Amino acid sequence: MPFRKGQSGNPGGRPKQEKMVVEAARAAGPRCVEVLVDLLDHNDSRVRMAAADHLLDRGFGKPRQSIESDMNNQIRIKFVE
Repeated sequence: MPFRKGQSGNPGGRPKQEKMVVEAARAAGPRCVEVLVDLLDHNDSRVRMAAADHLLDRGFGKPRQSIESDMNNQIRIKFVE
């Protein structure tokens, strides 16, 4: 059922609990980054790779990509530079 003009679909706003979780996560952000940086020296190369991947994603953003499909259901993924 559509809302009338000027009527909110969520009149109560976001739940307060959700706001508290977001604030707590952001407050822990710097410590989380420190943990990821420390994991770059881990003995297991898989742990180092995961830490590097997460740090790069957060520092530079994930690589953009486009997905194309044709009438034969062939899908091509192209990374955008």
